[in-house]
Amino acid sequence: MLDNQDLQLIKDTFKGLRRKYELIERKSDVKKEYMDFLDSSFLLSHYKSIDYYNAYSFLTSDNHEALIFTIFVSYSLPSGKFNIGGLDIQLLVLREFSNYFGKILIRPETVSDKISEWFQKVEVDFPENPKFSRNYYCLSNDKLLAKEFAIKKRLTELEKHEDMFIEIHDNKLMAKFQRVMNFYDGCSLIELLKNL
Repeated sequence: MLDNQDLQLIKDTFKGLRRKYELIERKSDVKKEYMDFLDSSFLLSHYKSIDYYNAYSFLTSDNHEALIFTIFVSYSLPSGKFNIGGLDIQLLVLREFSNYFGKILIRPETVSDKISEWFQKVEVDFPENPKFSRNYYCLSNDKLLAKEFAIKKRLTELEKHEDMFIEIHDNKLMAKFQRVMNFYDGCSLIELLKNL
């Protein structure tokens, strides 16, 4: 499944991240701790399969443990008569909060999102943070809980990171990019969780 080039990418990425951040390798099965969240995740639901590789923990600014780990995702895209499949190696970060925020999905806003908002308003908007509202699309099953999560400090931190996908279930948060892992995305994910 993994070739030497994939293994070298993982090794180099985490070598750089361990130099920059205090990461502690986790030997236990991280998926067991977060199984319900990961198995019901909207962000991960469109993949054919997901395998979890290495995991490291780090401390956030409020002294909570957060995790960063590698996932291997396989996908299939319909293309005319044929399906085009692929495998990506991605980074994923997780953390828990002491408060519950319901279900929240934050993703980059697209042109089609902007157009659909003319006809039906479904997005939770944050006019006090126009840069965030311009760049990200926020959906929630409870607008009040979404507003409770989206305090100015958090939105300001999210504004610093482009193209990130975030999902929250109750008190658990997952963030990732929808692309092949790299050192800079790893730094961005760690910085986000450290400062939320």
